[in-house]
Amino acid sequence: KDPLLSFWFLSAAATAIAVALIEEFFFRGALFGILLQQLSARAATLWLSFIFAVLHFIKPHHSVKLWDGEIQWWTGFEVLSYSFWQFSEPRLLVGGLLTLFMVGVVLAYATLKTRSLFLAIGIHAGWVFVLRMVQMGSTRSAPADWWVGRPLITGIIPFGLVTLTGVLIYYYFG
Repeated sequence: KDPLLSFWFLSAAATAIAVALIEEFFFRGALFGILLQQLSARAATLWLSFIFAVLHFIKPHHSVKLWDGEIQWWTGFEVLSYSFWQFSEPRLLVGGLLTLFMVGVVLAYATLKTRSLFLAIGIHAGWVFVLRMVQMGSTRSAPADWWVGRPLITGIIPFGLVTLTGVLIYYYFG
């Protein structure tokens, strides 16, 4: 793509901060707190990670952006029906859903170990920032494969990087 533009940094940083704050306060702050009142830490982490992964995995098919139908009160329900297409794609299902699940586990573990949202917010913001910078600054010419898919959060490499983050947190906090 074009050379790195200065506003990309600001755009990626603003997106990363906003996403991390909103999602961490909702998922690890509110929802995780509620689950921890009813379940063990392990069960709450697994349930929260599953919910986090599924909600992030549901997204409309790219063809919905080209919607040329008339907008009616039921249009949202029609668009919603196009939001579960990834569940029929084995590569996306394994690569994307598994990576998102591991993201949820790592962020929940960071929250449990620190008894705070700060580390989870920082890690989440860092991941989103890097992802946005890569998306804005590069174009993938090779087809998606098992190593790195399309979207970039799918594949063995993204899963491995998220897992490595979790291992580092585990060894740091022991």
